[in-house]
Amino acid sequence: IYYQLDSPKISLFSRNSNLYSLGNQIKKTGEDSINKNLNEPEASLLSGVLLGNKNNFSEEFETNLRNSGTSHITSVSGFNVTIIYLMVLSFVGLLNRRHLFFISIGAILLFLFIIGPSNLPAMRATLMILFIIVAQIHGRRTSIWIALFISILLIILEYPLYLSNISLQLSIAATIGLFIFPDGFKKLCKKIKLPEQITEILSSSLGVMIATLPITIIFFGQISLVSIFSNLLILPLIPLAMFLGLTGIAFSIINISFLTQFIFFINNILLSFIVRVINFFVFLNWATTKDVNIMIFIIITLLVIFIVSDFLIFKKKGKKNEA
Repeated sequence: IYYQLDSPKISLFSRNSNLYSLGNQIKKTGEDSINKNLNEPEASLLSGVLLGNKNNFSEEFETNLRNSGTSHITSVSGFNVTIIYLMVLSFVGLLNRRHLFFISIGAILLFLFIIGPSNLPAMRATLMILFIIVAQIHGRRTSIWIALFISILLIILEYPLYLSNISLQLSIAATIGLFIFPDGFKKLCKKIKLPEQITEILSSSLGVMIATLPITIIFFGQISLVSIFSNLLILPLIPLAMFLGLTGIAFSIINISFLTQFIFFINNILLSFIVRVINFFVFLNWATTKDVNIMIFIIITLLVIFIVSDFLIFKKKGKKNEA
């Protein structure tokens, strides 16, 4: 406890605007549709993935998510915002690319509007992607690092203490890890001839893990030893679960019952598999550790793997230049 207020006086400056209430209503409609068509814990899982809502999580399920290293999938963040962006860009063959950029801006802002701008990781990712889209609309290339810096700057200018928010810190660290480490790991994965999809997920997961491990250790005092394996199985399914969830909610809103039930039935199978994967990994005795020595060993091992992988890249580039 840093400060204590004695006899504080609270004054109401303004009530929620109609726009804010509309966002909450849309979110509630989505939650009601999910709860009506799915059982637990699948309903809570989809609400977390789509809307960032964890109110219905049981203590056991939340612990299982944390111990399996998959709690990030239920925290609406840059990952989810990026999926929305990529969903729109998937129509690139049907619509003009410039039009798609404007549709992307609308879709991302609508998504942030529904989940709430108080979600700092989603806000950071939205600002970052908007900066990149605007640059592309004007035919200019932009640095990922500049976009990241501007998004963080805009947030802390609004309220400097936001920088102490753990979710925002993890989001920033994960983004940095995604752009620093994966290339080296991809090279190593290709050396051992892993499939391309596994290479992408594994290299990204390792990059994020290295960058976020220090924060995880400091604030939570434990790490998941199975997160790489659980994420390899779960992450490829999240975009499809989100798409089916959004489609099911849309059909529910326009009251097409048979399509709503069919879409949620398919999604329930997918979500049930994700829940089973989570539960399987947490039942392993070695799923998590609080041993500081083991955690330090893991960080050093991952860094060594990255350095070796990076060395392979520079070595290959050197041979190309000689040729």
